[in-house]
Amino acid sequence: MGFFYLVRRIGLLCPSPSPDGQKNKYLRDLCDSVVKNNKSKKQAILKTAARLFAAQGFEATTTSQIAREAGATEPLIYYHFKGKDDLFTSIIDATFSEYFSRIDELEKNPDSPFGRIQKLIELQCDIAEEMPDEVQLIANLTLLKIAKRSLKW
Repeated sequence: MGFFYLVRRIGLLCPSPSPDGQKNKYLRDLCDSVVKNNKSKKQAILKTAARLFAAQGFEATTTSQIAREAGATEPLIYYHFKGKDDLFTSIIDATFSEYFSRIDELEKNPDSPFGRIQKLIELQCDIAEEMPDEVQLIANLTLLKIAKRSLKW
């Protein structure tokens, strides 16, 4: 490993670990801090976008509004996501990923059938409480899909 490794996500050169573990500690700590901040900014963008998409709809929400309310810059949004569509898809994917991973955990539960149903209901309530904007966004999509189907009649 060379003296520097490239942290592509943040575009900084950070020193690689030294044999004694002490050299360049400040720079490594700084790089670790920047990487952590970058991840938290991405999460802030995702949460803000979910809230705005749920409240205003996809079309009425702009990337500049998301950036402003997330405390980020618009170029940072485009650094993490290909565009507004990709940001929207990432929110939906993350929401369903979280939901299905928690469903998988329920399946491992050896409860009685009634106990499993009770746990499933509790999971639904927990998800709605923990991710209200994401749940609203999915509900809006479902209603839109139903409305489009009924218009075809």
